[in-house]
Amino acid sequence: MSPVKPEIEQKEIEAKKREFERKMPQRPLFVRSDEYRTLLGNIQSIEEKVEEVEALSKRLNEIKLVRDKETQKWRSMLEDINKRLHKIDKVMEQ
Repeated sequence: MSPVKPEIEQKEIEAKKREFERKMPQRPLFVRSDEYRTLLGNIQSIEEKVEEVEALSKRLNEIKLVRDKETQKWRSMLEDINKRLHKIDKVMEQ
C-alpha cells in the first residue's frame, strides 16, 4: 500500500465535501430516532474497526523494523564470514 500525501488527501476530502454539500437538499433533514440510533451505532462500530486497523498497522510496522534489524545483522555476519574465508584462501595459496 503506497502512502498518501496529506495535502493530496486533504484536497480530495475537501472536493468530496463540496460535492456532498452541493447534492444535499436545502431544507431540514428529518430522520426517525430509531434510524438515528442505528446510524450512531454503525458509526461507532466503524470507528472501533478503524482503531483496530490502526493498531494492527502500527504492530506490523514494529514487526517490520525488528525483521529488518535481524536481516541486517545476518547480512553483516555473512559478510564477516565471507571476508574470513577470503583471508583463509589467501593464506592457503601461499
